[in-house]
Amino acid sequence: MKRTEFGKSIDTWVVLLFNLLDKIDMDDELKKEIKRSIMSEDSIDEMRTRYRDYLVGEKEIKQIHSFFEYVNKLRNKYSDEYFTDALVYSTNYKEEGSDFIDQFVRFITVTNFDDLVFNFDENPYGFVSSLTLGGLRVARIQEIKYIEDENYCYIDWFFAREGLIRTRVGSKLLVETLKQIQSEYGNIDIYSDNVDKENKLGQNFYKKFGFLCVDLPTDTIIDFDNIPKDDYDIVGILLPSDKLDECIERNDNQFPKIEFNGKTIDKNTYKKNKTNKMIRR
Repeated sequence: MKRTEFGKSIDTWVVLLFNLLDKIDMDDELKKEIKRSIMSEDSIDEMRTRYRDYLVGEKEIKQIHSFFEYVNKLRNKYSDEYFTDALVYSTNYKEEGSDFIDQFVRFITVTNFDDLVFNFDENPYGFVSSLTLGGLRVARIQEIKYIEDENYCYIDWFFAREGLIRTRVGSKLLVETLKQIQSEYGNIDIYSDNVDKENKLGQNFYKKFGFLCVDLPTDTIIDFDNIPKDDYDIVGILLPSDKLDECIERNDNQFPKIEFNGKTIDKNTYKKNKTNKMIRR
């Protein structure tokens, strides 16, 4: 991936955010402050460093344009106060390890959680599942493979945008994926062997769904990369088939919240006013 492709992706975010800013009726000084924050040297350097870890290029840029088409359509639903809040939040409420892009996506996602689209598609390993918002992929499970001989499903490579950690996006993707697996194959064991032993956060994520941490069964590890099994510094994660219904029921239809200006923001925070646009309670 060429360095210029990272720059092109960042430039696309910045240009489209500035275009949105110019459409919003807000205090001129606040608008200038937001633009300065976005274009600060620290902010740009942070994005360039972080985006080396992202797969970016023409596909990513198409997703960004699609996302902003969606965001601009939200102007028919929300007042300018909503977009002011979104932009202030994105430039002032940065989570550790995130930038204003992540935070903007986070605000839009949390307040429009019902608009997330679940996708389940074939890939060379079996299937891949993902969640998109306005065409922007926000989470995915890269490998989902049904092991017919032993009647279980293997899942691997679970990703979410960094700014969406602790927003239930990962939980929603896992629940929707489990529901899809159940509809295809019935109640079967769900297994993964790609959680680092030191990754307690990842282990706890699976445990809240009812997954068990198990020893790696050397005769059933799916080793797509031909890595010697003794080299795995990971733990097995297993959801028994008799826990699948309970897992889905307990974790379905849960929605995220974020803190902003001393208030809790969720998908119900912004209500319709007399002009049929949405305003913050």
